[in-house]
Amino acid sequence: MRTRHETTRPRAAYALLVGAVVGTCLVLAGMLTIAIFGSISWHGSFAGLPAGLMIVLIPMGIVAFGAFGLGLLVLGAPAWWLLHRFGFRGRGAAIALGAILTFAVTAAPGAYQEIWPKPQTQSEKSRPGNGINAEREGSQRGWHGTFVFAAALSIAGGIVGYAVWRVAYRTGHPVG
Repeated sequence: MRTRHETTRPRAAYALLVGAVVGTCLVLAGMLTIAIFGSISWHGSFAGLPAGLMIVLIPMGIVAFGAFGLGLLVLGAPAWWLLHRFGFRGRGAAIALGAILTFAVTAAPGAYQEIWPKPQTQSEKSRPGNGINAEREGSQRGWHGTFVFAAALSIAGGIVGYAVWRVAYRTGHPVG
């Protein structure tokens, strides 16, 4: 017997807001993790964190909230509506949707740079050793880095998808 999941427009809107907050928290937690494990000696720290990181966290939080909020509104909500309409209302569908959309949006700019690299300027061509520079031809991360970065962020997207699903849906009466 399948369980029926039901939602309302206010719960769906609230779920999108919660998703943006959860996504922001995950991005900031990732930044803190990288900062803590990425450097050993810090000069001038606050509560064990580099002073420069504290200055960067607030603007990055604002940018992350905007990015997740915009992504949820522009891509997530229409795709979620389609899944809901066709009866895919379970947590697995929500997690997959969040992970897939996050992967696609994160990998797209790097893939674009790999497929259509930015041409070298005249001054870059004239520098010694810059004839055919593999690093310069595509993105700075390359294919591997692009997909590893996108895969890492898709985990956060899956968690956001789960959070949106958990807030939005209530279990109704069994079907069938």
